[in-house]
Amino acid sequence: MTNPLLGNSTKFASPYPASPTGKNGWSKTVEKFYLQSLARELLDRDSRIHVCMHCMSPGVSAVDIMKKPEGKRAYYSGLMVCGMIWICPVCAARITEERRQELTRALAVTDYAAYLATYTLQHNAGDSLSEMLDAMLDAFRKMKSGKAWQNLADEYGWMGSIRSLEVTHGKNGWHTHMHELVILDYSLSNSAQNGLKIDLRGKWRNSLRRVGKNADWTHGVDLRTTDEDVRDYVAKFGHEPVVMNWSIEHELAKQPVKKGKNGGRTPAQLLADYGTGDIKAGRLWRVYADAFAGKKQLVWSKGLRALLGIGDETSDAELAASIPDDFAVLARLDVTEWRAIIRADLRAEVLDAASTMDADRFRRWLSEKLEKWL
Repeated sequence: MTNPLLGNSTKFASPYPASPTGKNGWSKTVEKFYLQSLARELLDRDSRIHVCMHCMSPGVSAVDIMKKPEGKRAYYSGLMVCGMIWICPVCAARITEERRQELTRALAVTDYAAYLATYTLQHNAGDSLSEMLDAMLDAFRKMKSGKAWQNLADEYGWMGSIRSLEVTHGKNGWHTHMHELVILDYSLSNSAQNGLKIDLRGKWRNSLRRVGKNADWTHGVDLRTTDEDVRDYVAKFGHEPVVMNWSIEHELAKQPVKKGKNGGRTPAQLLADYGTGDIKAGRLWRVYADAFAGKKQLVWSKGLRALLGIGDETSDAELAASIPDDFAVLARLDVTEWRAIIRADLRAEVLDAASTMDADRFRRWLSEKLEKWL
């Protein structure tokens, strides 16, 4: 069929076969690769996602399937990755899991107090996502500059913060907001917490007005101050969805996995809806992909990683290609076998099988699966 989004003849990605390891017939691996296939349809051929988990890395002669002994998870090694956290569900799953573990380690080793702030701005159905996103980031930079901000930081013992972006689409158009994990030198009293929230709301509104935007006083800035809120922020970061029912909810997570609230759809939901034939959802997802291209998911304030004893930041591409140290080779696939897996569209099913089998059983299973493709 002709895909009006791409302007050429193509077909919608066929649903993957039901996996016995997943609820409602879908495994997490199946959903990630399925959503990736949909993203590939929507993006131009020069996008790196077209080689991601398809093409073998330069100089590599085989693809390894890595698995932790006695574990239930398997990864590919020796394949090219795109490392595009906003775009590729397969890479995003690896990247966000590592980021979540890093956040956990950072909070575990510090005696500082952690708070969770959320910033948003008023919007209308016709507002441009790219313009709103740029305005929000510009306002955030302006709020954090100058003597007035330094005075606030000194007053509340502000040591640094970690910022992330989020977006959904609903009846009122795009809704962009930021989460900020704030690290203070000491815990605040109730009155001081309220004072910080009021100060942040005032500074945020003033900064937005400088870039031609505005925010509601009550909803423009939310400050959560309990340990439970912070733990939820970290624990839910990087969790993966179930496309069939979207039952996993998150406070902060990468956009390809978070469920929208109040009728709003996240980019992952837009992508999944496109897979059912919703052309408008596909167009909206493409708008999102263009707007978020090149944006960082997590931004640490200057000096905070050193303060918390966290090492240098690893790039998204490096995290997407990384394999945990305690994983070992379960099976090695030669070029002919890998090409057969690609032709048969079995990338997800192969990993699901490897996650539940030992090496001998997996080899027997793979031989049967690839018999007609070799």
